[in-house]
Amino acid sequence: MNKLHVIVASYNREATTVRALRSLREAAAEAAIDFDVTLFDDGSSDGTIAAAFAAVEHLDVLRGDGSAFWARSMATAERAVLSRDDVAEEDLLMWFNDDVNLAPSGLQNLIRASNVLAPGVLVGSTVDENSGELTYGGLRRGGLHPLAFDLVQPPSDATEGVRVDAFNGNVVLMPVHVARAIGPIDGGFSHAFADVDYGMRASTSGIPVWATGGTVGYCSRNPVVHQPSLGAGWRAYVGKKGAGNPRSLQRYLRRHSPRWWWFFFTSSYALWWARSLQRGIQRRGFAS
Repeated sequence: MNKLHVIVASYNREATTVRALRSLREAAAEAAIDFDVTLFDDGSSDGTIAAAFAAVEHLDVLRGDGSAFWARSMATAERAVLSRDDVAEEDLLMWFNDDVNLAPSGLQNLIRASNVLAPGVLVGSTVDENSGELTYGGLRRGGLHPLAFDLVQPPSDATEGVRVDAFNGNVVLMPVHVARAIGPIDGGFSHAFADVDYGMRASTSGIPVWATGGTVGYCSRNPVVHQPSLGAGWRAYVGKKGAGNPRSLQRYLRRHSPRWWWFFFTSSYALWWARSLQRGIQRRGFAS
């Protein structure tokens, strides 16, 4: 039977990471598949690493210094897995975010879908644990901007799939030979866009990206942080983890809109300022 190789990134959220790894262990037992985990921990100062070793049996930990963030963390973990001699072409590679709580049948359903659908990238959809609202999964182009995407409602049958253009990288499964055909996760992004970029590279090269049926587990959306000032909001937007980080935004746009990247690059910042100023005016209006 094929083995499952799971890559995870972590940083200073011990309880959340352990919960995710325990749900993975239970889901793997339900699916009756052997698995190992490669965890890139980007310099945690809490008990994440020790707790991770207690949560799963076959664990390899790679350690960073706090500068890798998500993209380089996942790229480093993937490279470590794919360079191993014991990893076969038909084995399965899984991306797994450490804030996901897998349903017991979540992994089993993904593997069942992989046996039915044409070989490609399989994206598991997640919902909010309290509201049941769809939170992460497959994405389909939804506008002119190369980063305009709509979250795709998955089909109801767990063995079905719908083609999508890209994805959120929370729960993603693919055969090792597909991962090698697409090429590595791009660790050159500061934090965001590496998962969307990977999906776009796959789909534009003809490798199918499937949003599989049903949901695989629970993951709440990242909370919206209300910055105390316009300046603080701008610094967060262009910072390492921000959607407007200049290096990452330019890297993505140059690759996926080579002729018009400069237009979308400048318009992204113009739109941010227009919306932020409008929100500020509205807040002052309500306060007066």
